Amino acid sequence: MIAHPLDEEATPGSTVRFEVKITANALQPLSFQWRREHLYFVTNVSFITDTNLSDGGFYRTNREARFTVAELPGETSAVYVMQNVTTNVYDYYSVAISNALGVALSQRARPLVLSVVATRATNDYWLGLGCENNLRQIRLLAGIRGAFYPDQAITNFSQMLNYDRSPMFEWPVLLYCPADKARTAPADWNNFDFSNTSYEILPHPSIEEDPVAPFCQCKVHHYYAAMDGSVRYATNSPLLVGLLEDQTATFGSDAVIRANALGLPPLTYTWYKDGLPVLTTTNRTLTLTNVVRGDAGMYSVVVSNSAGSVQSSSTTLTVRIPQRLANPQFLSQGVLLLSSAYADGWPVSTGELAGFEVQVSPNLVDWTTLANSLSVSNGLLILQDHTSANQAVRFYRITQQ
Repeated sequence: MIAHPLDEEATPGSTVRFEVKITANALQPLSFQWRREHLYFVTNVSFITDTNLSDGGFYRTNREARFTVAELPGETSAVYVMQNVTTNVYDYYSVAISNALGVALSQRARPLVLSVVATRATNDYWLGLGCENNLRQIRLLAGIRGAFYPDQAITNFSQMLNYDRSPMFEWPVLLYCPADKARTAPADWNNFDFSNTSYEILPHPSIEEDPVAPFCQCKVHHYYAAMDGSVRYATNSPLLVGLLEDQTATFGSDAVIRANALGLPPLTYTWYKDGLPVLTTTNRTLTLTNVVRGDAGMYSVVVSNSAGSVQSSSTTLTVRIPQRLANPQFLSQGVLLLSSAYADGWPVSTGELAGFEVQVSPNLVDWTTLANSLSVSNGLLILQDHTSANQAVRFYRITQQ
């Protein structure tokens, strides 16, 4: 096996996938059998004889970890997929691979199913921890490679190979920072581009010459792994602190998006909307006054200084456009008609109809839904109330999801 299954973190209801990779020169045919292994512990108490003690010895308690193994029916390929996972799947999973020469067992992998996983996937703190962990592993593997080839300096990731020419990193995901929005880790090493990863190996001396010299740096966070394996932050480079927050603004109001960054001053902020630069400001705060429909979109910022630059993740600005009701018309006895349109004159489409709801009230306190009362005609939202007869007073409002 040249790549073992990896532990997976997942939210409840999502899909977990375990996979194993085999060296290309393995004797065919190969058979796979996935297994679920449950961890339990056994406690044994034994008496240790010692004539120097008044009691003739002492008791020792040993706690041993053991596994029960159950083969998973029908799971006989290199990939095992669990769909719609719950916390009940928490256990250890492995695969037995066999051919005419024998059997090999993979490392055990665990699925961790927690609702907090969604937060970890977007939170800067957790993304930073994942990046630091990647850097430590890269430096560790480089140290192992250097022990075998001490006379060959490592200048790029493509040099870090096993004896069979497979990459030492097992899965490509190790070369991608969790916060990197510009690159996506591929599923395997086929046609892999070692020059386009989240990390880069820097020119470096030997560990004997300078143990704290940078060896490998993250292009996103500007964390770096030193020659001694420690992970540090290149303080001169810009570092974003916190995520940009999604916002909702009402038509005609102001919207403010703020970014916080550390690094060698002066820091320059270049804002982008839907991938295009916003030329109104180069400050940490982007202020949009009197917002209109066209201001809605995806915003991001690039923070730069003389040492480098870093790009934020995107945030969404949603602009809510209210409806304006026209004066009521009575089509006939007990039938009331109201027309409505967006405040900015934008036409209402039939595809938006399902997002609107009409509510009525006799006192502006108790509201009920008026079902099947809306239609769209010529870009206007048409409200017809066939139940208005015998209503001394009735108030109307329209909500939009």
